[in-house]
Amino acid sequence: MLPVEQLTTLIIASDIAISDAATSVYMDILPAFKGLVNLEISLQVHCQLTTSITSVARLLPALKSLKIDYRSPIHCYDFLRCLTSPLLERLSICGYLHHRDDMASTFTSIADFQRRSATSLSSLTLEYFDWDNVELFTKHLTETIGIFLDLQSLQLHIVQVNVDLLFRALTCSEGSQILLPKLTHLELQPYDRDTTRLSDGLTSMVLSRWWPDDERTTSAGLVRLQKVILRDFLYDEQITRISDLSGLKLSLDLCSLE
Repeated sequence: MLPVEQLTTLIIASDIAISDAATSVYMDILPAFKGLVNLEISLQVHCQLTTSITSVARLLPALKSLKIDYRSPIHCYDFLRCLTSPLLERLSICGYLHHRDDMASTFTSIADFQRRSATSLSSLTLEYFDWDNVELFTKHLTETIGIFLDLQSLQLHIVQVNVDLLFRALTCSEGSQILLPKLTHLELQPYDRDTTRLSDGLTSMVLSRWWPDDERTTSAGLVRLQKVILRDFLYDEQITRISDLSGLKLSLDLCSLE
């Protein structure tokens, strides 16, 4: 058996709700795994984590990939508050639709984690998030992802987001600050499958982040968009304007309005 400091992958999971004390044990042993590269936390807990657990951020100096799966029907977005990981590259958070009362704390946890860790995060994935106030959720989302200046991949799966506002925020215009200048991969799947219309803003956003092979962008630091994956949206024929752009892989699993 490998010494714990040489272990590179760890999954902490339980289908049975565990106590606050048991959760504390799991969190407190993490710093022993100094060589940990991949970590997945998938726990059900009885209640929100106490301050005694979240007040100390456990350092995982080698961690590059983190997935947190919030299975509990009770709000518990606190696991991220327990960690500091300066080398993290990939962050995935599964919300499981339950946590409508914790929208602000979710994004606060992400922002606080970034302030502590100062990561060069390249990939962020959010799955199974549903809140009644879609516009406010989208506002919190765009404000939070803006702190990850090196983000290359943004994936939203089964997420209740206002795509008009999201595309508008991601559209680059001369003289304005660019949200996610290094974004190369965007993947979207709406919460309301097959009933959410793909807005015209998609075309404007894509064209603002694309340029022909023989040209250069006039926006300093902007990287050309390379892949867009869209699932379960309604769409019309306008999307054909961006279907054959050189260097852009457009993958569509959509429902036509016609």
